[in-house]
Order: sequence, then structure tokens, then C-alpha cells
Amino acid sequence: MSKQEIKLKGNLEAGKAAEYLSDLAASMKNGSVYIQKGGEFVNLKPSGSLEFEIEAKRKKHKEKITIELSWSRNEKDEIEGDDLKIASPDQEKKS
Repeated sequence: MSKQEIKLKGNLEAGKAAEYLSDLAASMKNGSVYIQKGGEFVNLKPSGSLEFEIEAKRKKHKEKITIELSWSRNEKDEIEGDDLKIASPDQEKKS
């Protein structure tokens, strides 16, 4: 599988940032995080044990929170295109 990556950096109102974080949390609870920016997207499937890192900084005129989550994909959950077949029972009999 090729590398897929989306990065976004800019300014948001605090309420909008909180909304994105809430959407992220809900998606993680459902087991699938879909992030889209324009025509690009990444679909992640966090599961099992996650590595979690949080850092909070406060300087004279700036505050920052950095959150990083990472995990290993379960390779047996991945399906290669050649290994997948979808058919109705009637189509299967004709093959």
C-alpha cells in the first residue's frame, strides 16, 4: 500500500478546533477515522493498543498542546485486491 498523508496547518476558532477533536474521538470509538481535505483522503483504523503522547507548553505569549497517537495495523485485516471477490450466490454458480 502506498503512503497516504494529509496535513493541515492554519488558524481556527477554539470552538471549531474542539468540534474537530470531538469528531476525531467519536470516529476512533467507531474504529474508523476518515480525514478528507479537498479530493485527498486518508482512512485510518485505530485498534488494539495505541501509543499515546500529549505535551502541553506555555511560553510568555503562546500556549500549545500537541497530541500524537500511533498504532500498528493488523496486517491480517488488510485485503489485497486480488484476494477479494464479491458476488451474489447466483453469480457464484455460473463461475
